[in-house]
Amino acid sequence: MNKQVPSLRIFADQFVYSCRLLITSKLGVLSAALVPVLVILAFHYVGGAENENNLQNVAGALTMGIIMIAFATHATGLVAARDQGILKRLHGSPLPEWCYFAGRTAAISLLTMLGAGIAIVIANFVYTITITFAITLPIFVTILLGAITWSTIGTAVVRLIRDSSTSQTILTAIWLPLILVSGVFFPLSGEPNWLQDIVKLFPVEPITESLARTLHNNHAYLSVSSLTILLAWTVLGVIVSLTTFKWERS
Repeated sequence: MNKQVPSLRIFADQFVYSCRLLITSKLGVLSAALVPVLVILAFHYVGGAENENNLQNVAGALTMGIIMIAFATHATGLVAARDQGILKRLHGSPLPEWCYFAGRTAAISLLTMLGAGIAIVIANFVYTITITFAITLPIFVTILLGAITWSTIGTAVVRLIRDSSTSQTILTAIWLPLILVSGVFFPLSGEPNWLQDIVKLFPVEPITESLARTLHNNHAYLSVSSLTILLAWTVLGVIVSLTTFKWERS
């Protein structure tokens, strides 16, 4: 008589499987993980080590890394799996759907935090700032929440991508404008009030603000409004994914 495999065991197996998939796609993962580091180095050599915006630049680089890995890399991987027929085979198997997506989300969140960790180490070396141990945990909690939020959004938008050849174009068209208008590297004060009010509702500014304030004040900061926005987008991403996700190309 076959015993039913516990769901947590299946989830753990999917997590390991997803981690191996990320490791095999070295070029895309490496480039996404290095983007925050390159952004920090670029601002360092342009503005210098004494630039008063150093902490904002670090927060912006971390936010950009979250979006590029948890959103773009995650969604690109799902589109590729769909086009290759992998999702169709998984959908027809006894594998619980939630285990598959939870495993992928956990793996991409781990990668996001590893990329952020590298960026933080580099920031400590190139800038005259110190990221203390006391704020390391709240920083990574914020990054984890951001990664989960953006990975669920990434899953939801896969429905809009016809095939792998157009995935990067569509995904970039989504995240790049949000980065530019959300005050990731520059303050929102120069933008019209109506635009400031709108962009604050998207899951970009809350992440950057939480990271920047934690770095500036040297203590944990995650406002109720920021947490609410991230949770709302996570729930929305899950709902859209559950109702519209396609396991094979239309």
